[in-house]
Amino acid sequence: MLKSLLIGFNIIGLFLFNFFMVDGVVVTHNLPSQLNPGEEREVQINISKAEIKGFAKLQVEINAGTIVSSVQNAGASFTFSDSKAKFIWVDLPAATEFAVKFKIKIADNAIGDQAVNIKFSYIENNERKNIDTPIHIISVGNNVTTNTSNAETTVSETKKEIEEISPPIVETKTEPAVPVVAEKIEEAKDNKIEPALAVENLTTAQSGQNIDITRTIKKQNNGNYIVVLEIQKEDIKGFAKLEEIVPDEFSAVSLESAKAIFSNSDKLVKFVWFSVPKDNLISVSYMLIPALENPISDFTLTGEFSYLDKNEVTQKQAISPTIIGNPAAAIAENIAE
Repeated sequence: MLKSLLIGFNIIGLFLFNFFMVDGVVVTHNLPSQLNPGEEREVQINISKAEIKGFAKLQVEINAGTIVSSVQNAGASFTFSDSKAKFIWVDLPAATEFAVKFKIKIADNAIGDQAVNIKFSYIENNERKNIDTPIHIISVGNNVTTNTSNAETTVSETKKEIEEISPPIVETKTEPAVPVVAEKIEEAKDNKIEPALAVENLTTAQSGQNIDITRTIKKQNNGNYIVVLEIQKEDIKGFAKLEEIVPDEFSAVSLESAKAIFSNSDKLVKFVWFSVPKDNLISVSYMLIPALENPISDFTLTGEFSYLDKNEVTQKQAISPTIIGNPAAAIAENIAE
C-alpha cells in the first residue's frame, strides 16, 4: 500500500509543478489541466534565480474573459490588463528562490481550451534574457469525470502536505527610514509645479549619440526641490533606465514617470522602462523632500541614462552634474564622500 502511495505521489508531482530552466534560472508552475466555467483556482509560480539581480518581469498571458488577481507578489508590482498579468521587480528578492501566487477565474460562459503563456525576463551581463515556457492548456467544460475529480482531490491533498513541510515564504516591506519624510509624502504628491514658486531655476544639458538630456531644478519656497529631466531620443525601444544620485538628507517622490517604474532607495532614484515610450521626447520629474530639519544646502545631482540598442547591447550616457548652492562647498562634500 505504501509503495503504491509513493508511486502515486511521484506521478502527481510531475503534474503538480512543471519545470523549465535556462542558464541555471528555473521556473516552475502548478497550473491546472482542467477547470469548470466560473471556477477560481490559486496558482503558484516558483522562480530559482541563481545569481541574477536587478530588474525582472514575469508575464502570464491568458485567454480573454479569464481574470487574474494577485495573492502574493514577492515584492513585485502587479498589473493585469489586456489578458496579461505582469509582476515587475525593480530589484529581485535577495533570496535565491521565491514564489508568486495568483488566482485565475474562468468566465461563467467559457468552454473549450484556455491557453496560458508564461514568460520570465531578466537582465544578465547587460543583456536581456527570456524564459518562455511551453504554452499550457487548461480544458474548460462540465464533463469532469469521477476519476478526474479523485485525481484533483489527491493533488489537493499532496499540495497540502508539501505546504506543511515547506518553510513559509516571507515578504518584507521597507518602512520609511525618517519619520519627517512620511509626514510630507502626501503633501508632495499633491504639490503642483508652479513657476511662481520657483526661487531658483538651474538647467544642465547633456548631448550624446542621438540623445539629448536636460535636467532642470526648481527650488520651492518650502525647501523642496523639483527636478525635471527631459530625454530627447531617436530609435530607442525596449528596456531603458534613468538613474539619479541624490543626497542622504533628502527623500524623493515621483511627480511624472512617463509610464516608468519609479523607486528611491540608497541615495538612488530610478525610472525603469521595460518598453520605453515611442515618443521622441520623454519627460520625467521627481521632488526632493528634506528628511531633516536642517538639510544641506550645497550638493550636486548626477545621473545616467542607459538603454538597450538594436543589438540588445547596453549603452550608457552620463548626465552632466548640476551643482546646488555653493559650488566649492558641494565639490568639497563630494570629494569627502
